[in-house]
Amino acid sequence: MIELTIKAESSADLLEQMSAIAAGLLATEKKTKAGPQKEVKDKAEPDNARVPAIAPAKNENNLTIETLRAAIADKSKEGKREAIKELLKEFCVSRATDLTPDQYTEFKSKLAAV
Repeated sequence: MIELTIKAESSADLLEQMSAIAAGLLATEKKTKAGPQKEVKDKAEPDNARVPAIAPAKNENNLTIETLRAAIADKSKEGKREAIKELLKEFCVSRATDLTPDQYTEFKSKLAAV
């Protein structure tokens, strides 16, 4: 049984953390299927083992997905929805949450030019 506790400041933060967890689990599953199985020794952990909090993904300019989503919302209110969709396609994603943190700066600068 796996039990997780997630502390989030907003629903967007919760979504970001859950996406990071899902991506990690998928990557782990792919590695497990791809490589030979290692013998795992049974090492019991206490029920209260500390689990580090997952920080929102940031890039070198400290942009977060929340910052990008707010900028996208502002442009959308200006009637730029189609241009935003085309910009997302340029980055080969269908949603802003699919962008990787290293794409945030370039995406935001191109969004400003829309």
